[in-house]
Amino acid sequence: MKNSTVSTELEKLILGVCLVFVMVFGAVATGDTPSNSDQTGSTTLTTFTGNTWTNVFPIPYTVTPIVQLFPTSTNGAPFSLTYVTPSNFAFASTANTPTNCTVLWRATLPITRIQTGTNTVVAATPLVVTFPVPYAYPPVVFAAFSTTNLNAIIAINPQSTTTTNFTILENLGGIASWFSIGSVFIPGATTVTY
Repeated sequence: MKNSTVSTELEKLILGVCLVFVMVFGAVATGDTPSNSDQTGSTTLTTFTGNTWTNVFPIPYTVTPIVQLFPTSTNGAPFSLTYVTPSNFAFASTANTPTNCTVLWRATLPITRIQTGTNTVVAATPLVVTFPVPYAYPPVVFAAFSTTNLNAIIAINPQSTTTTNFTILENLGGIASWFSIGSVFIPGATTVTY
């Protein structure tokens, strides 16, 4: 009798695992799960004068991607993103943009980047440290300060952290060593425009 109970429990467990497997792979096959890979598309614009267009990603993302626009208008009419979410984005054109223009787009997720540096700090003088590569969002910054006067290493709190820089203010002169962890959209990019 005990063997049949164990067998029944095992069968239930196997059936449960199979159902989960079918549900997960069924959702992936139908495109209902969020995407974390690059997506591309295009929007053809006919007659317009300074309008805004909203596009839905074929498969939503789990986090907000970066969207790059590649308009095909011959006069280089500017287009700008107005917002980006994990499920859609909108862009706007300036007035008097030509008709029958196609805007190609590419969406991609950010990658994690760690940057480090060492800077000399003058006593009681704010030091603005610029990141070698800008981040997509303000990163987390850790900094330590060493000085020969105290023969010690002191943790310091960076201030005013942005996507491009942060500020160190220390009452003693010395060396500040720092590292930052955050997301960048394009490895090695010098500008990130939204």
